Amino acid sequence: MSRKHLALYTALLLLLALATYVYYRRTLAAAPVDPYSLVPNDAVLVVSTHDHPALVRHLQETDLWDNLTAVRYFQQGAGHLALADSLTGGSSRRRSGLLALLGRKLVITSLHVTGPGEFDVLYQIPLTRVSEYRQVRSLLETLGRDERYRLATRDYEDQELTVLTERRSEFSLTVFNYRNHLLVSASPGLIEAVVRRLAHPDAPTVLAAFGSTDILKLRGLDASLMVNYRRLPQFLDVLFRRDAHGQFDQLAGLVSEGLLGLKLAGSRAQACKASRTPKRPEARCSSACAASPPSPWAYAT
Repeated sequence: MSRKHLALYTALLLLLALATYVYYRRTLAAAPVDPYSLVPNDAVLVVSTHDHPALVRHLQETDLWDNLTAVRYFQQGAGHLALADSLTGGSSRRRSGLLALLGRKLVITSLHVTGPGEFDVLYQIPLTRVSEYRQVRSLLETLGRDERYRLATRDYEDQELTVLTERRSEFSLTVFNYRNHLLVSASPGLIEAVVRRLAHPDAPTVLAAFGSTDILKLRGLDASLMVNYRRLPQFLDVLFRRDAHGQFDQLAGLVSEGLLGLKLAGSRAQACKASRTPKRPEARCSSACAASPPSPWAYAT
């Protein structure tokens, strides 16, 4: 083959690669992703917020924060976050950059029962800028260079998953980035469930029952909370003896799913709701939801 033909074939190959990249960027990558389509259907609770730092700050002002921090699962998570902060320098500028990842964007946290007496949490954070993606990658690489951690990757159904493991305890986090949606969980099974959902893009999401209802559009709310009452007894089995919540299980059977708007004010947690019952499958929003603050709020029961 002459040099002229070789140069021509090389140019055609580069042109084909460029055309493929442009097609991907303008069609596949540009298509919006419904973040709720990435949440496995077995979620018991799904918390969504557009201002995660404010939600945490308001939680700390209520008794709910003391109850959360008393759970061993969240104590372990707090310890690993503190270590990550120290390894990345711990400067105020860097900390503010990390908090910016959870800033004014839709952050989704879902809770799942993953086994007898066990539950895990799936975090979903959108990466809206290239700098945020680089920041996450830099954090993982920094932790991976520390002798206390081990950083590895593995493939699952043609998707690359990143696994960060603490050597001493073998506690690990699995990280998956799907089209600028960062998903993190201590349960590899939950991340694998997300990957399996990608094969069924038209499957109903965890919020499909509520149609176009967007309770976060109401002013003054800190977060929304979806409760799957059919799976709630499984979660209560993790926290309590089964005979301690038998009557509640019967009441929970009257409602399939509920969607609450949470407002944390001082030491009180208030909620407005939309619910779906087996006999009335359409989502219904209560009058407390429809009203705008200041208005009476329906206390969650």
